[in-house]
Amino acid sequence: MRKTSTILAIAMTLLVSGQAVAADELSSLVSVLATTAARIRSISESCKVAADPMLEAQVFETLMSVPGIKMSGVTSHFAQRRQTEAALRGSKCYPEDADSLSTLKSIYKSEAADLEKLVAEKFGD
Repeated sequence: MRKTSTILAIAMTLLVSGQAVAADELSSLVSVLATTAARIRSISESCKVAADPMLEAQVFETLMSVPGIKMSGVTSHFAQRRQTEAALRGSKCYPEDADSLSTLKSIYKSEAADLEKLVAEKFGD
């Protein structure tokens, strides 16, 4: 009996710690995506370049399948990052912004793909 309860305790610890690691990875990826989206929007506005109106939608759609996620918290985080980035950057368009925008879009696309993969692996059916 004692051996069974020890095995059960170990199994539960591994399950919970696995979920914690997945949550940490998820949180980190969402934070990177929020910051990158904020920079893309800020540069786009400063340089009068049209930004993808659905930029954040892919991330929000991906996260909808995560059990227990508070989407209001996610959207709030994206909005806060956007406000912070706009305040830090200001409204000036710099000569290197075209290259920066291209790089940021590439990073965002890659991180969004990583998020989709993580969600599918950890929370998929």
